[in-house]
Order: sequence, then structure tokens, then C-alpha cells
Amino acid sequence: MIPSRGLPPGLAEALQGIDPSRSDEDLLGPIAERHLVPEDRLALGQFFTPTPLVDLVLSFCLQDARARVLDPACGTGAFLVRAFVRKRHLEPGRAPARIAAELFGVDADPLPAELARLNLAALGADAASAPGIHRRDFLTMEAPSPEADHGLGRVDAVVANPPWVQQESIASHGAGGPADPATLRRQMADRTGCRLSGRSDLHAYFWPQASLFLRSGGRLGFVTSAQWLDAGYGDELRRWLPGQFTVEVILESTAEPWFPGARVDSQLTVLRRATRGAGPSPPARLVQLRRPLPSLMSSDGTTEGALAAADDLRDRILGPETDDLSADLRVRVVSQKSLVGGPRPGRGGRGAVPWGRLLREPEIWSRVLGDSRDRWVPVEDRCDVRRGITSGCDGFFYPRDVTVGALDRHPDPGAFLAATGADRQACERGDLRLMRCGLDASEHPVEARCLVPLVHGPLEMDSLHAPRARPRRLALWLPEGAARGPHVDRYLRHGRRLGVHRRATCTARASRHRAWFDLTRERVPGLLWPKERQFRHLVPANPAAWAVNCRLYEIRPREPADVPLWAGVLNSTWTLLSSLVHGRPVGAEAVWSTMVGEVKGMPVPDPLGAAGRRTRRIARAFGRLQHREPGSLLPGPDSELGQVDRRVLDDAVLVLLGFDDRSTRSELIDALYAHLERRFRRQRDKELRANAHKRRRRGQRP
Repeated sequence: MIPSRGLPPGLAEALQGIDPSRSDEDLLGPIAERHLVPEDRLALGQFFTPTPLVDLVLSFCLQDARARVLDPACGTGAFLVRAFVRKRHLEPGRAPARIAAELFGVDADPLPAELARLNLAALGADAASAPGIHRRDFLTMEAPSPEADHGLGRVDAVVANPPWVQQESIASHGAGGPADPATLRRQMADRTGCRLSGRSDLHAYFWPQASLFLRSGGRLGFVTSAQWLDAGYGDELRRWLPGQFTVEVILESTAEPWFPGARVDSQLTVLRRATRGAGPSPPARLVQLRRPLPSLMSSDGTTEGALAAADDLRDRILGPETDDLSADLRVRVVSQKSLVGGPRPGRGGRGAVPWGRLLREPEIWSRVLGDSRDRWVPVEDRCDVRRGITSGCDGFFYPRDVTVGALDRHPDPGAFLAATGADRQACERGDLRLMRCGLDASEHPVEARCLVPLVHGPLEMDSLHAPRARPRRLALWLPEGAARGPHVDRYLRHGRRLGVHRRATCTARASRHRAWFDLTRERVPGLLWPKERQFRHLVPANPAAWAVNCRLYEIRPREPADVPLWAGVLNSTWTLLSSLVHGRPVGAEAVWSTMVGEVKGMPVPDPLGAAGRRTRRIARAFGRLQHREPGSLLPGPDSELGQVDRRVLDDAVLVLLGFDDRSTRSELIDALYAHLERRFRRQRDKELRANAHKRRRRGQRP
């Protein structure tokens, strides 16, 4: 029976009758997860780690029955329970109390820490107090020393699923205990030499802190969000880690979401603490799983079978000396040197290697780029790339035009004036527009000269021509010093009453020369690149220079006459492939993101260094493609990858890249489409699994 004292009533009731000693898994974690407030759990970054994933991490990191193991964010003890089970399996007959004495957990949240203590106490029998569980904030603990009061000492393995908390929420999370994030960063730099970015997610702090507790030659296995592999905040970690560790494995699943409730995708990193005089470092293995873990680690249902299955998968990953590709997993074998240093894409100078790119780079990309490297160029070398506008309050700055409906409802000028406050003839002429504020649904007349058409997001782009002939929204466009008019002045006063001017972005925008409501910037024709995409590739032209929201980027060739040519290059499937290599996954919903820096540095076929006949071929091919709406990239009878005009464009781009042999071009296109079909099918299946899991969890919520 689980002691109920100190537990929330609903959780205490759910745990009655549960005996952790009767199971080799953490029975308490999934129950506690269902009884915690979902919003609180997400805010704290608490996600229960699936047992097959725990077993795989421990298979890499815990290979000695007497190793000391630390989980610095132990939660309810999933890693510690399975570490106990693995140690017992490695050396049968050892006293449970001795095994439990080699397991240590730390958690700042008292409730999960208490459940972890109960889990270990149940397994350890006469070690009923489970002294290895510490209710403290790991990030504030001093390194092991005679003076440190925690008594942990150095350990042989650090394994964890650290909290998934973005930098904006770290202060409210309370992760620093008495120290704020800035103080923690200074302490990390002083203790370890790792100078973390202020934009770092919370898990980033755990890596250097864990290094203080890990002995030479010990292993670290962390399950985290995947973003740090490519994001700017991960640069310092990717620079610092190779100096302290050998990277053994970086692993992600393309077949399933390990944490369906998480907003970002996940991955596993296994490192080994550097040992002096150990000789040349073995290569790193970058792994993509293409089947779900339970399928890859199927067993006879016994604990011994599960542990053996984890070891089999581990050995399969560590075995190949060269790249290994099969239907269920892919292993890339790379040198440690390839993970260190190197230039950031484009003209941004030297920086850390994006490990996610190395992990996900497909064979077709390496082949095409290797044979035509001198004919690719970073986008920013030929075009200006600019992020769309961040308004600070879209509902106010991007009101909806409801003029037509008002004119239909009120044909009488007097009734129109009474209902809208606007002159009907001025609205008919187009001098005034009736706009609906998105904050409170109030309607306001605004001078038309103070409004410009807006592309608000990718869903408003449905062709390769321009955005919609009639915009869904207009943007408030009020340059400093320009004549405004009485109607827009009243609308601005309405915004002040609603407190829009006090919002952070508006406050930051305001200066001596710029008002809080001034969104204006130079408007130049170009192309629109979506920040995030799913199963469609679409880069439409923007010849009328509509305003663009921040979910889109403006790509502007430096010679306006080159816009049609660049439209062909950027809409080709080869550019799509480059964006998939240089972007990053977002969540478990098959969304792929390219940040503005990634678009700037993204290599694309260079049309400006080619002969005229090659560029004319692209222009003709794109001319055929732009007369229809681009379709979905998912496999099927109407797939975009099955369209003849798309193949003609992709063939023309290969000619631009110098592939003059027709059969070679056909073979490369076939390989490209086959790769993308497999990729998008896996992503779709993964998305469906995540959505099904969410529906099941909602049904189980008390």
C-alpha cells in the first residue's frame, strides 16, 4: 500500500491498492501524470518517459552492475526503477539494499520526489527510507567535495529526462531556486567554462551541471527536446560538449512521438566523459529510428526479455563501422572532428556545427551536393531575406475589412452613418474602410490610405502567383509624420484604452522617431517563404509588395527582374530538400520550421552563374507549373510528386546544376521523390499516432 500522507486527495485515492514492489516498472509515474493538472505539468516540463526508451538509455549508460547512477531530474523515478532492475539483472543475487544504495535521484518538486522514494523503498525492501532521493534543485547543488553537504559524490552514469521549459518560462518555473537564470549562467560559466545563451531552454543548464558529478569515463544519457541540435541557443553546448565528452550516440525517431503532449520533438544523446590518454576517440553514431521502439525492441514480455531487447538494439547501433541503412533504422558513422567547430551557414562567421543537420541529412542530398557543390549558393548571397512584421497585437493591428457587408446591410446613407459612424459615399469610393478590431469585435471606420493589404500566414497562400486578389486582413500602416485623419486617430485612442500600447513589442518599438503603432517598413516586390510548413511546398511571388506577417519571410532578389527566375528555383523540389536538411522539426505534428537565419544560409541552386539557355529552361518549366494550385506532398494518386510539370521543373534545375546526362537526371529525381515519399509517409503516421494518443489521454482524464 502507498502511504497517502502528503499526497493530493485524488492522487492518494488512485494509488490505493498499488504495490510498486510487484512490478519492475515505475507504476506510480503514469498514474501521477494523469492526476496532475495538465497545464501545470506542461509549464513545469514534466513528461513521463516510456519504459522502452528508459531501457535503451540505460543499456548505453549502465553496463556495470555496481555503477553509481544519478538522475538529476528524477520525477517519480522511472530511470531509477529500471536502473535497479538492470543492476539486478547484471548481477543476480545482490541484496536489494545494496543496489538501492547505488541509485541517486534529485528533484525540486516534492511530490514526484516522494513518489520516487516510495518506488525505490519498495524495491529496496530494508532500505525503506531510500536515502538516495534528494528533494532539491539540482542546478543549485555544489560539485562533489568534502565540503558539499549533499553527499552524492561522483557517479558512473547520469541519466535523465530533464524538464522541457523554454527560456521565457524559466524564471516562473523556479528552476534556479534562490538563483535567477542570469545568476545560474554565471555560476555554470565559473564552474564548468560553459557560457550558456540567455535564450537557452532549461534542459541546457543540466548538461554542464551534470558534468560536475560524472567521473572520468562515465556516461551521460539525456532525453531532451530536439531543438538544441540546431537552434542558436544550443551553439555553446555544441561547442562545449566535445571538449568534455566523446559523443557516442545522437538518436531520434521518425516513426513515433515519444512524448505526444510535448510541443517539440525529442531525441536522445549519449556522451562519455573524456579520459586523459585514452587514445583516438571512436566515431559518433547518428541514428534515425524508422519503426516505433516497442516494435524494434519486441520481446517475450518478461523483464529479462525487455532488457535483452534493449541491449540488442544498442549493439545494432554501435556495431557498424560505416553507415548502415535499413528499413527500420539508419546509422550514420561520423568522426568526432565533424561535430566540432566549422562555419555557420551563410555569412554569419564561425559557429557550432548544427548536429541535427548531420543527423537528418539524406543520401540523395549528399550525392547531389557532392557532384555540384560549386553551383549552390546561400540564399543571402544573392537575395535579401527579411522576417515579416511582429505587430505585438495582431487583433488590433490587422483588423478585418467588413465594409462590403455593412454597405449591403445599410443601403440608406443615414442608417449607414448611424450604424457605422462613417459616410457611406466615402466607403463606396474606397476612401474609408470599415474595420473590425480582433480584440473586442468592435467596428471602426479607418482612412483607406492608412491601410495596406496583408498576408497573415501560409494558409492564405494558395497559388504560385500573388496572394489572394482580395486580402483577408489589412494592416494598419502609419509612418511617422504622415497625415493620418480623424477616423484612424479615434481607432488609435481605442487601442490605448485597450492597453495595446503597453504590450511588450509595442513598448520596445516606440522611440523618439517611431510611434508604438508604426509597423511601416520599405515594401519591395519579392517572394514569400513560409516559416513553417507541413505537407506542401509553396513559395509565391509578391509582386504588389503586400505587407507580410512574421510567420512568413520576404525573399527579395537584388535585381527585381530576376524574381520569376528565383521563383522557379525556390519552388523546385531541390530547394524543398535543402530546407528539410537545414530546418528543424516542430512538435509531433509533422511541422517543419526554417528560422530566418537558416533561410539566409540555406544553399540553393545558383541561377545567376549559369548560361542563359539553362535559366530560360527553368523559366519555361516554372511557367507551366504556376497555372495550378500546388498539391500535397503526401503519397497518393494526386500527390504533387506525381505531377509532370513538377518533374520538368526539377529536371531543369538539375540541368542548371550541370547534370547534362538525361538518364542520370531521371535517376536522381526518382531517388529524390522516393526519399520524400518515405519521409512524408512516416511523418504523417507519426502525426496520426500523436493525435490518437492525445485523444486517449483526454478520455482518461479524471
